[in-house]
Amino acid sequence: MHQPRLRAFGHRVGRLEPGPRNAITDVPGIRVGQVTIIDPARAVYSGVTAVVPTALTGSPPTARVLPAGLHVGNGYGKFVGATQIMELGELETPLLLTSTLSAFRAADSLLSWLIDRAEEPVVSVNPAVGEVNDRWLSTGDPRPLTPGH
Repeated sequence: MHQPRLRAFGHRVGRLEPGPRNAITDVPGIRVGQVTIIDPARAVYSGVTAVVPTALTGSPPTARVLPAGLHVGNGYGKFVGATQIMELGELETPLLLTSTLSAFRAADSLLSWLIDRAEEPVVSVNPAVGEVNDRWLSTGDPRPLTPGH
């Protein structure tokens, strides 16, 4: 069933028109990937989403950092890498979004992924990982994410 979009009711968010799919993937240079983890026997419904700026991950990358900003909507969320984004306005890695207690596993896995692909030794990098509280949905394993995801 197709739900009407906010714009169908005459409301606009932002100043720009949406792209053809009205999706983040309409933005040039952005790729999005995701893995859904579903295990009803363990009451796990979770996953991870990666927002990947191709300038940071191309072969070779065309940028070491990208300009970025962050707004805190409430004080409950965990966001690995928030300080660098807020203080320096820089993003060094793809942005991952996952469940609350998987954020730190995702950050570690992202660092491993970057180090494994680096053309030069990595001496410092700040991963960017945000969390979405999915405890209302997933009552089983609170940290279902693994490096394989």
